[in-house]
Amino acid sequence: MKGIIYLWRTTLKNRIKDLKNHPGKLIGYIILIALMVFVFITSAKTSNDVDVNSLSPMAELGAIIYALFMFLFTTQIIQGLSSGATFFKMSDVNLLFVSPISSKKVLIYGLIRQLGTSLFISIFILFQAGVLKQRYGVNPLGVIVIFLGYFMLVFISSIISMAIYSITSGDEGKKKAVKILIYLLVLPLIISILFNIKQGGRGIGAIVNGINVSYLEFIPFVGWIKGVIYGILIGETSNALMYILATLIGIVLTIVILMKSKNEYYEDVLQATETMHKRVEDAKEGRIVEVKDTKKIKLKNVGINKGRGASVFFFKHMLENRRAGKFFLDNTTLIQIVVVVIFTLTMKDIGSIIATFAMATYIQLFMTFTGRWVRELKMHYVYLIPESPLKKLMYIVSENLIKCFIDGIILFVIAGIILGSSPIEILVCIIARLGFGMLFIAGDVLSQKIFKQVTGKGLLMFLTILALIIIALPGIIGSVIVAIIFDVGTISIIITFVWNMFISFIIIWLCKNILNNIEQNLV
Repeated sequence: MKGIIYLWRTTLKNRIKDLKNHPGKLIGYIILIALMVFVFITSAKTSNDVDVNSLSPMAELGAIIYALFMFLFTTQIIQGLSSGATFFKMSDVNLLFVSPISSKKVLIYGLIRQLGTSLFISIFILFQAGVLKQRYGVNPLGVIVIFLGYFMLVFISSIISMAIYSITSGDEGKKKAVKILIYLLVLPLIISILFNIKQGGRGIGAIVNGINVSYLEFIPFVGWIKGVIYGILIGETSNALMYILATLIGIVLTIVILMKSKNEYYEDVLQATETMHKRVEDAKEGRIVEVKDTKKIKLKNVGINKGRGASVFFFKHMLENRRAGKFFLDNTTLIQIVVVVIFTLTMKDIGSIIATFAMATYIQLFMTFTGRWVRELKMHYVYLIPESPLKKLMYIVSENLIKCFIDGIILFVIAGIILGSSPIEILVCIIARLGFGMLFIAGDVLSQKIFKQVTGKGLLMFLTILALIIIALPGIIGSVIVAIIFDVGTISIIITFVWNMFISFIIIWLCKNILNNIEQNLV
């Protein structure tokens, strides 16, 4: 155990010392902490300014929390079954797995480190304090409760996923049985919602009432943790204490089962660790996995056979989409559709598509990073084509731009039908989304140019988002001013399109020389 404690202590020291060699990381962490403090102070100061009559019911927030938790829990378990689950790294394989330390102590080491990982993943919840306060009247203490609940769910999902993977590895029958159990967990939720709709419920109200029935809180972990959060938010502390006890007992039992199932679990998690390591390396290098490893590849037509010069890259990316079997409709599009539909149904009483556009843009901000063009920078072909750098850069990012446009058509046609918006309003939202798509692509290009020395992927994404918000502000402010002065409503957001396209082309033109030197992109 002394060796593991030494490893923890040394790792922490080295990470702190590493900040001196990478000041960009330190600045990013300082900005992150400052923004977190700012959000909480702002939320606390506005506690008396919120109109109680304008708040949405707390039951709606409870339903959102339950649906989110159920989605995260089930997808984590299913992913663990299909591709393996682990919270170890290849360094652990090389150092700990071969050391004379008991497997139980190594497992405890992994569990404690997974606590830190889960905590870091859950930080984004704290930045929703302002939204939670304005819409539901949740105070800073309530935000912390939601944060802790999300943290516990992420942590326990990782443990259960690894435990199930360890127990079912090599046995297809057990895997099928676990999948059936996971689907059975979701079945009561679906039945409850359909029952409420059949009883005369309409719209989002039927969904909220269907999710908030008391017996759904008896579902292990998802229902328990939601019961803790919801009980504290509405003041029912007795229920919260009961669910806290159930959650803690469940976590302890899961860890005991994991320890007792197989003391020599190294072989089970080794392959999953290698797979996870490869995915991390692929993400760092901008590589995209097109198909699953187990999928048979059918060889039909060979070659791109379209395009000339720089345009070949556009047709290459289109061909890769087709071969991946998804065209432009991937998982990110499906997630955006689900979120936008739920949000639009929730905001249907307002009757304006502006709120849906703002939510869709907020989601888009996190889903347009590191496209296929980043991978092209790691290969030499794009540098050898005798075309201007600007032309080559425009062609390698054009596939992302088309995807933004198609996503916009799908999202806002659906939202417009739900809200009864006019065709002009829908068209304006689609065009404005195209402008933000161009801006986010330009921001990705900018991050590759000026944030190249930042090694952490999360920090790089954070700095890029911060820069994009600052760059987009003039267009947003101009749109608000036009809406107030001329009273044109939704039409005013076309100003954001004009500004975003203008500033995006300037950014891309200034950054075009990233294709002049292959060495700087292969470092």
